[in-house]
Amino acid sequence: MQPMQPEVIEGRADLARAVAGRSDKEINRSATGRSGELVTRVAEGMRNAFDPARAPGQCAVIQYDIRSPDGPLTFQVSVAAGRCDVAQGAPRHADVALAMSLPDFLRLVAGKLDGTFAVLTRRLSIQGDVLLARQMQQWFR
Repeated sequence: MQPMQPEVIEGRADLARAVAGRSDKEINRSATGRSGELVTRVAEGMRNAFDPARAPGQCAVIQYDIRSPDGPLTFQVSVAAGRCDVAQGAPRHADVALAMSLPDFLRLVAGKLDGTFAVLTRRLSIQGDVLLARQMQQWFR
């Protein structure tokens, strides 16, 4: 099994291929030592995948709390005025916070894990505006 290479993940399709058929243990082992770089790469991909036409008039801060093999990682996605920005850490008050493991985060962003299913199976914890968490999935290509 090859380690995950953040530098070759250019989009959702690349991410989907990187996690396809891998167990949580395999993903964590593959990401060890590179979790921060991987999460940063995926977060930047989310910024690039934002479609302002799908989020007219939206203003929100979404926080991601990721449990990685290298320790906890947090970043925020801020949407306002048709723009999407990403910040490491938690510099602002979040409207909604999503907490999950690194493998589930990667699967969710790659479209390989349904958010509702993840919540029902306790793989995803949501604090704050649950309706916003559901809506924001549609804001990205």
